[in-house]
Parts: sequence; structure tokens; C-alpha cells
Amino acid sequence: MSYYPSTPQYRAPRHTGRIVGLAVLIVVLLGTLGVILFIGLDLGRPKPAGAFVQPVLTTESAQRECRTAVEREIRQRAENVNDDVEVDSVLATVGQITTEPPYPTNGGMIVHGAGQITLTTPLLDPLEQSISLTCMASELNGVVVTSVKNRT
Repeated sequence: MSYYPSTPQYRAPRHTGRIVGLAVLIVVLLGTLGVILFIGLDLGRPKPAGAFVQPVLTTESAQRECRTAVEREIRQRAENVNDDVEVDSVLATVGQITTEPPYPTNGGMIVHGAGQITLTTPLLDPLEQSISLTCMASELNGVVVTSVKNRT
């Protein structure tokens, strides 16, 4: 007969997994907070004297934004024709869209543009119509803002 002393068995606390998980979560949150603070402090730092701040409204940005605005306006006009109940038999399609180089004015830059809409009906030959528009690009709160109107 062998003798084994009766010693209590050691059992790990039941909450060990939760404690480790909580510790990992706290470390991750502190690391994320540190990264956010580091980036925020770096962005908020004043720039050295002589640093170049690029303006938002340039000839390239005016050209790009006005081309988009002119194209959107011409497509909207073509959709208006297609959605009109009285002219169900007319189909309007958008053709080539062109813009001229921008030129500066007191309030921003002006870009002239034109687009072609082709009107097609079952009874007549297709009719191409050119629409001339003027786009005014300006800067407002660091964003390029455009307005489009008929060219006069």
C-alpha cells in the first residue's frame, strides 16, 4: 500500500482568460491612442517659414472641375429630354464634350465648354445640337466650387 499525502490540488482562477484578454485590449487601446496623438501633434505643428502652401484653385483644378460640371450639365439636359412625357419618341444622347483653357478673373477662373447632344426620332434623321456653356470656378473654404450657365 502506497501512501500519498493528501495535498490540495492547485487550480488556476477561472477568470485568468478574461484578465489576459482585458490586458491585451488595454495595451492595444493605449497603442492606438498613442498613434492618434502622435499624428495629431505632427499635423498641428506649425510649418517652417518659407514652406509652400499649394492653393486649391489652380488652372489644372479649374479645368478638371469645370469639365466635370459641364459634362454633368449636358448629361442632365439630355436626361430631361428623355424623361419628358410629351416627347416619348425622341432619344437624346450625349456626344463629344470639350473645354477651353481656363482664364483668371477677379472671382476665380472661367472655363468655356461645349457639348453635343444628338436627338434621334423614328421619323427623322438624327439632329446634332451643340450646347455652349460657361463655367465659373472659385475657391470657397478650401474647396473648388463651380457654377455653369449658358454661354452668352
